Amino acid sequence: MKRKSLYKIGIVAILLICMLSSCDKTDLHKKSFEARTKTFYRVSPTAPVPVDVNGTTFVGFAYFPGSGSGNATHLGNCAVYFNQLTYGTASDAPPAGSVAAPVA
Repeated sequence: MKRKSLYKIGIVAILLICMLSSCDKTDLHKKSFEARTKTFYRVSPTAPVPVDVNGTTFVGFAYFPGSGSGNATHLGNCAVYFNQLTYGTASDAPPAGSVAAPVA
């Protein structure tokens, strides 16, 4: 009885080793990807809002919401929606950057 179970375990182990050794992870199937969208945005001024960026506090002064549509390789038609909060050192200073804002 013991000899049969050892024989079965041996066969299973050999089959498992053969299956795992045949895996080739270097054969990656890479496909090029391209997305083309046409977008629009609008400037929506807001009351000064404090914005913390990497430990520095700036003044957020305008939202830039927008959307668009287009086509993406292997995906077909797609839509994009975004909203950015622009900030600067002061509300009348030029923009220093923007951060993501919620899209409703």
